[in-house]
Amino acid sequence: EEATVTCLVKASHDVIGFHVVHDKTKFNVEAAADRKFEAGVAEQAFKITASKGAVGEVRCMADVQEDFFETSVDRITVAILDVSVSPGGKRNVGESVAMSALVTYDNRLKVHFSWTKDGKILKAISASEDPVTIDGSQFFKSEVSFESVSWDDEGKYSLMVKVSDAAGNAGLEKGLQSELTVHGFRRQPSNEDGRTHVVYTGEDEVKLTCSYQGLDESESLLWVDESDKTFYEDWQTSELEDGITTSILQLKEWPEGLNGIAKLRCAVFKGEELQATSDGITLESHEYEIQMGPDVNAMLGEDAKLTCMASSPEKLKHPPTMTWFKKNTASEDKDIFLEDGEHFITNNKLDGTWLVSTLTIAEADQNDIGEYYCKAQYDKPAYIEISGEDL
Repeated sequence: EEATVTCLVKASHDVIGFHVVHDKTKFNVEAAADRKFEAGVAEQAFKITASKGAVGEVRCMADVQEDFFETSVDRITVAILDVSVSPGGKRNVGESVAMSALVTYDNRLKVHFSWTKDGKILKAISASEDPVTIDGSQFFKSEVSFESVSWDDEGKYSLMVKVSDAAGNAGLEKGLQSELTVHGFRRQPSNEDGRTHVVYTGEDEVKLTCSYQGLDESESLLWVDESDKTFYEDWQTSELEDGITTSILQLKEWPEGLNGIAKLRCAVFKGEELQATSDGITLESHEYEIQMGPDVNAMLGEDAKLTCMASSPEKLKHPPTMTWFKKNTASEDKDIFLEDGEHFITNNKLDGTWLVSTLTIAEADQNDIGEYYCKAQYDKPAYIEISGEDL
C-alpha cells in the first residue's frame, strides 16, 4: 500500500533539509518529486510504502532556524536535524539501536560531530564526510549504534555539531540531545533458589518470580501458559519499585485438570495485545504413590528389616528422596526422624518404576516397638507396625 505525505515549511530561502520520521521499520520512504520553493514556502512530497494494515506515526522534520555564516561564495543556511533514535527512544534489551544526527549536505562545508553520554565522551561512533541520501535528501551523518542494547546503554546522549567552511573558518556550533530508555526483563522466571525447573511435591508452597523494567501505565505483567493465556490470575500479585515491576506466582496446590508438567512464562500485555515474553520455566508435579511392606515380627537382639516403595508417573525421572520416621505416641510432639547411623540403616534401590527403600534396625530392643513410615518428597505418610513376642 502507498500513501503520499507533503511537507510544507515557510522559509526565507530554499536551503532547507527535509526528513520524514516514522516509528515503523516496515515503512519505506522516498522523495516523490523535486523540492519546490515558491513565495517563501518550501515544499517536498514523500511517497510512503508500507505492508497492508501497518499503522504508525509519520511526521516531517526541517530545521527552520537560520543558523548561517558567510563563505567566500555566498550565504549558506545549514539545517541541523535533531538526534533521532531509530525507530524510537524506548528499546528492548538485546535489540539493535542506532542514534543518528543529520546536517544538510553542502560540499563547501566541513562538519565535526562530538558525542557524549551522561557527560562522558563517546569514542565508538561512525561519521561520514561523504553525503548520505535519506528519503531523497542529502546529509552529513553521524551515528552511535549498538548491536545489542544493554541496561548500561541507557541514558542521555548529547551531540555537539560544529560547521566550518572549506578553509576551516568556524561558522556555527549547535548542541542536540536525546534520551535512550531501555526496557525489558530484569529477572527471568525462577523460584526462590533461582531454578528454572521446579518440582512441586505438594508439601511446600511454590513461589515463582519475574520482574520487568519499563512498563507504562497501560501495560501489565502476567504469568501465562504455553498458549499465552493467563495462568490462574488469582494466584498472582505484582508490585512496583524504582520503575521495576515484579510479578509473583504462588502455588498452594497443584491446579486441577493440569497434567504433570506445566511450562510457564511472564508476558507483557497492553490491554489484550501481547507485547513481550520472557524465557520459560518448567513446573513439574511429583506426587509419589507410597506402598509399605508387610508388618515385621522380630526377636529381641535381632535385626528388623522394614520396606517401603515409591512410584512415579514419570518413571522416576526425578527419583524421590526417601526418609524414615517413627510415630511418636508418647506425646503430641513431632514424629521422630530416623537418621542413618549404627542403629538405623537405610538402603534405596531402583526397581523399574519403583524406588524400594529398606530400613534396617540393628539389634532391635524394646525401645524400637511402634509404628514406622517413610516419606517420598514429603508426601502423605503410609504406616507400618512392628511387633513381636519378645519385644
